[in-house]
Amino acid sequence: MLDMNGREVSGLDFSGQDLTDANFDGAQGTATVFRQARGRGFSARLADLLEADFADVDMQDSWFGFANLRRSKFVRAGLRGANFMFAHLEDVDFTGADLRDVNFTCAFLDGAVFTGANIEGAIFPPDFSLTPKPEGKVLQFRPSTR
Repeated sequence: MLDMNGREVSGLDFSGQDLTDANFDGAQGTATVFRQARGRGFSARLADLLEADFADVDMQDSWFGFANLRRSKFVRAGLRGANFMFAHLEDVDFTGADLRDVNFTCAFLDGAVFTGANIEGAIFPPDFSLTPKPEGKVLQFRPSTR
């Protein structure tokens, strides 16, 4: 099991690696690459991973609770059953991702894109709603105006 707990990971490339049960809790970095990595049980609790690239990963049942993942990309990511509770997901791209049964409770999702994502059974904050952007069919979270 890879242990990157609390480490600096800026610019590191973990593409294609088996990250099953890998520990990135508290890791910090910008532009870290995880493309096509796989790993059930991957954990990045309290991590600060800005602009990370998680495109095409298979990381079911992973933990991203309380993580700061602003401007990261989870395009076509397999994240079924993942936990993003209290995560900062501003401007994160989930285009085409498998988000079935994902927990977004209390996550900050302003500007997050969900175009073509499967969100069946996902749990979202009650004060957010999926709304189309005026310039296209991209779905984003925006605070509800209730």
